[in-house]
Amino acid sequence: NPFSAHQGLLRLTENKEHSVRMKTWPVVTRNNQPIEWCILGQDGKKRDGEENQKAFVRKAMATSDFAFLEGPPGSGKTTAICELIIQLAKQGKRILLTASTHVAIDNVLENLFSKHEKMAEELLIASRVGDEGSVDRSLRKFQLTGARHASKLLSEQWQGWFRTSDNQLSQSEDSFSDFMLSVSNLVCGTVTGILQHPQIKEQQFQRNRAIQPDFDYLILDEASKTTFQQFLVPAMFAKHWIIVGDIHQLSPYTERQELEANLENLVDSGGTTIFDSGHQHACLLAYQILNDFPGSFFKSQNIRDKNIPLIVVQPFAVLEKFVAELDARLSGKASYHPELIAAISSKQFSGFPKSEQWISVSWKDLQQSENMESLAVHSADILLIEESLYPKLRRRIPPGLNLFKPGYEYSEPDAYTFRLKYWLSARKIKPFRPPRHRRCETLSEIQDYLNKETRTKTWAGEFGWRMVREYELRILEWRNKESWTMNRYKEALDALKPKNNAKRIEILLENIQNIALPSMLECLQKGVGKQGKRDKPTVLNSGLPKNVWNHRAEKLEYQNRMHKEISVFPRKEFYEGEALKDSNLLDREWDYSGYGKNAVWKNVQGKLERNYNIEEAKQVLQELKAFCKWAKHNPPPTDQKHWKVACITFYRGQESQMSKKLKTYCDQPKNRTNFTKDGIRIKVCTVDRFQGQEADLLLLSMVRTRNRGVGFMDSPNRLNVAITRARYQLVVVGDHDHFKNQRNSDCLKNLADWLPVF
Repeated sequence: NPFSAHQGLLRLTENKEHSVRMKTWPVVTRNNQPIEWCILGQDGKKRDGEENQKAFVRKAMATSDFAFLEGPPGSGKTTAICELIIQLAKQGKRILLTASTHVAIDNVLENLFSKHEKMAEELLIASRVGDEGSVDRSLRKFQLTGARHASKLLSEQWQGWFRTSDNQLSQSEDSFSDFMLSVSNLVCGTVTGILQHPQIKEQQFQRNRAIQPDFDYLILDEASKTTFQQFLVPAMFAKHWIIVGDIHQLSPYTERQELEANLENLVDSGGTTIFDSGHQHACLLAYQILNDFPGSFFKSQNIRDKNIPLIVVQPFAVLEKFVAELDARLSGKASYHPELIAAISSKQFSGFPKSEQWISVSWKDLQQSENMESLAVHSADILLIEESLYPKLRRRIPPGLNLFKPGYEYSEPDAYTFRLKYWLSARKIKPFRPPRHRRCETLSEIQDYLNKETRTKTWAGEFGWRMVREYELRILEWRNKESWTMNRYKEALDALKPKNNAKRIEILLENIQNIALPSMLECLQKGVGKQGKRDKPTVLNSGLPKNVWNHRAEKLEYQNRMHKEISVFPRKEFYEGEALKDSNLLDREWDYSGYGKNAVWKNVQGKLERNYNIEEAKQVLQELKAFCKWAKHNPPPTDQKHWKVACITFYRGQESQMSKKLKTYCDQPKNRTNFTKDGIRIKVCTVDRFQGQEADLLLLSMVRTRNRGVGFMDSPNRLNVAITRARYQLVVVGDHDHFKNQRNSDCLKNLADWLPVF
């Protein structure tokens, strides 16, 4: 049976209407007794947003279940977390601090033990769970990786807390580490790494015993990047849950292979497969022929008018599914409508379409040349052939563009006549470049492209990445904004979905999306998924009741990070003017005169090659050199030890290119991410990994160039994170005209319109 402390978690799945009617959510009654603040307001300055931070701490300490803090970048969420940790420690509470990334956890620890070192060391016994390579070097002293190291920790950090003999200190490393973790009042780790905590790890394997909540509070930072499933396991070990984040920043990272594996194995509640691999491949072929390939071939190259058929070679079971899927789609929306489809098989199809558009030919009929049906094969737009018959039919069918089953070896003997060889090599088409492919000048090259597309792509892969991309654009729907790109993803997903047995499969697909993609914060704030007539409204699918949320949540509206010229665009574009307001004490003026404005676009018309752009990498290095030259003679502000520069990009390929250049420039060939030059800290990183971090100078390389789209940069949340990391100076490096004139993303176009070109 669950502990009474877990009732808050159970209420998330209860009938929401019933819980509202019966008032099962306790009212949060705040203690109005004066609090001795330890961090907030201690500089003697009255800062905008500080009262909201204090209100959050009060709610978190008063709640019997949840408390929430949301706020834009640089609004002081980390500071509020630190204050809460100190106040809870003063009350003797044990705290479990977790997040999806090591950076988020290390930011809190660094803030506590660097800016408030004396107080933190008096009140906190901190333990950091995680691999040494994943933890910030300055915080590795909190890791328990060995008895010798732990002994050093005792002498340096926890002296006076324990009276431990030398014999006790000589116990095994594991026992000593377990002991220290058991007495720590602040245990920190990622949502997956924290599972290695001995107390948590031990209870996971005690199946016949209820989980004991050993921690008083769980604090989840950057909750927009954590799914409900990731949150749930560590949540079981706490009695109160404090959720901190911003749904306008990055969503949970979805491992593509895991998502595809789930899509490939759709089963009902009884474990029966209801969408097998053959059916999936049939849906992919139908999509490619009717929706995907037409834009590249049938329309722009007018191949249909040249009487060039598509030849689909598949096992009979796949062809049977394909016929049903193709027929269902032809009655709906499709980019391509063939006039005649012929199917050659060794046995009859069940439910073969009865229309003049379709014709079924047996192997026996094809051998009779006077048979009218066999003659129709040579005038078909699409020719379906059972795989086992294909070797016998090669010399009896017209030459065409072949779509073989995955793994089928397309060999030279298939080009069985001089006519076909000439036809494949003759330059009878206007040269063009298919998406993500080299230039095609002959039909043979088109055939190579088709071979690659049909062999390397799977239904799960094509559906999965589009599902993620559509979800990343959901913020546009929240604001009732039209998006050509989002509509395109919706149309592609609809075209990829099966039309036979569709309802059952669609329910499973929605379940996968609702489990894999939404964050914990979004689940509780807005809810996820579509409610059917039979679905009961719960907190998870429709969000917390408004009054319950208001009693437990605080929203920070002011930012203390960015120069005023940097915050203007994201405040309007992503927060509609309701958040990311400039604090009254914001001071981000400096003497660096390299740009004239604190947010600019450096125009570089480079060339995109495999997700990197050499010219942009060179320009980033040039901008960095200019700043380093100035910084040598201009020390950083008194409240920081070093100037910090971040060179970030959306693509790993570009990250690698910039890293290579910094290895040479900084003479640090073994480094990959962190560099130093004349005392300046320099970091090379992707946008997704840089959330939660900041820099004095931010150099953002855009990589993409004209006629190459914008890729996943059209995600408003991703762009929001990218341009809100800078304190003093934001420099966007890229092809300005391309982003200004493209139509895939209004956010990127607006950014290019807003930033002055330097």
